[in-house]
Amino acid sequence: MPNINDINGVTIANLSKLDGVTKANIAKVLGITLEAAAAFLLDTYTGAAAAYSVRRIASGATNLMRIREDSGDTETDIGYDSNGDLDTAAIASHCGTANGFVVSWVDQSSNGNDATQSTSGNQPQIYNGTAVITENGKPVITCGNGQQFQFTDASGTNNTWTAVIKSNNATNCLISTDIANAALGLSQSGSTATDFGFGTVTYFVDGSSFTFTRGNMYTAAQSQILFTAITGDPSRLTLLTGFGNATTFYSYNMQELIQWPVDQTSPTNNRTGIESDINGYFSIY
Repeated sequence: MPNINDINGVTIANLSKLDGVTKANIAKVLGITLEAAAAFLLDTYTGAAAAYSVRRIASGATNLMRIREDSGDTETDIGYDSNGDLDTAAIASHCGTANGFVVSWVDQSSNGNDATQSTSGNQPQIYNGTAVITENGKPVITCGNGQQFQFTDASGTNNTWTAVIKSNNATNCLISTDIANAALGLSQSGSTATDFGFGTVTYFVDGSSFTFTRGNMYTAAQSQILFTAITGDPSRLTLLTGFGNATTFYSYNMQELIQWPVDQTSPTNNRTGIESDINGYFSIY
């Protein structure tokens, strides 16, 4: 028997009553089992320090990002639709035939740690004057040299980073810091160099253990990947969405980035569950 995820366009999570009967007391509708919506990622794996996505990943989330159109330079907050996806119709309505850029990417961790960019020329693009830009069918924030966000680090002794990214240049960076020689997720065509400044790092790509070099990262990220890194604490992280050097490294195109200030492989292996949730939405591998 099939399960029901919404009734008349209203998701089960948002349904309070049906014909006067409260949701808690409804087991079936016309003989069909009523299935509650799946828990949001951050509700299941709690304690994130910072979390950014093109989907709703926390029950407490309201807006997902703030968009600027480059015709009149007006800005608006963008939320999500009834499926929890970024409200692309609202973006298209606001931008029309103008290009759309992301002024801020809202932190869904509840810490208010929004990733922001006040300089218009450095704001990543999400709308091309015709439609929201996508990767594998989902909206993507596209970054070039100089296009970046900044946020305040809230890292712990150990950290787990997950990111849905794709390379858009011969050199890319996921996370950089204001400490010299500290960066994470550098990709560089043909390079055997490794990352530095994050202590001992364990890497995974698409759910499997990954031997990191900049060259290996470059090769892997030519396609959309789910990148996971278990790191130490670089102490003073300041930069999100991959901008390692203003003249030589680009940001990755990005759809999701989450930082937990704990090692999600210990003591309980949450990593596989987190990656399964992310892959279930983005269909990466």
